[in-house]
Amino acid sequence: MKKSLLLIAAICAALTINSKEIVVDLSTAVEETTAGSAVPSLADGVLTVSWTVTENWEISGVEFPLNNLEEINGFKYEFKGDGGAVGVLSYVRDSEGNRWWDANTWITSEQGTWLEITAAPSACLWDGASYKYGTHPFIALGFIANPGTDDPNGDSFLATGKFYLKNVKLIVPDDQTSLDNTSAEQKTNKVIRDGQIMILRDGKTFNALGTEIK
Repeated sequence: MKKSLLLIAAICAALTINSKEIVVDLSTAVEETTAGSAVPSLADGVLTVSWTVTENWEISGVEFPLNNLEEINGFKYEFKGDGGAVGVLSYVRDSEGNRWWDANTWITSEQGTWLEITAAPSACLWDGASYKYGTHPFIALGFIANPGTDDPNGDSFLATGKFYLKNVKLIVPDDQTSLDNTSAEQKTNKVIRDGQIMILRDGKTFNALGTEIK
């Protein structure tokens, strides 16, 4: 147990060196399924994902679009489930369509209380990419339920459930974007909206270049 805690601490320390966090706008969640459906609902900063899977080994969940980010060192989020024994996977998807995950962050919906997770993706999830992580820019951050079980009833397979997300953040290099200079006293927040990095400050919205968005 002590070794595991030291490993997690080492991963978190490595991710925070020369890096910054970008808050993901939970309202940008879109359905990501191979057989079934997923309905995201946002309230009080918590995204509820109600999912259904209708075929064995298929997946259902949500993705957050990203604007071709060249580097992602990792991501952080808080998670809880509805008590079901279903695996929930998190990953970043690159422009070639391949998904990359951190195998050490495998969790299930049995997690009934909020859990803080830091992931450092490096392995290709199912897709079998022939290149290394970070070779291509990233277009999405995803969270999917994967029942992953054979059903004796065959075509009548049906799995449903919910999982919850909050405080989702990307960990990126300091120089990932060219942000305008801001005073330390000004309250600013960075979010991803429609795949674009936006800066919220003093009730106004600016793009990554510092231009105000009306």
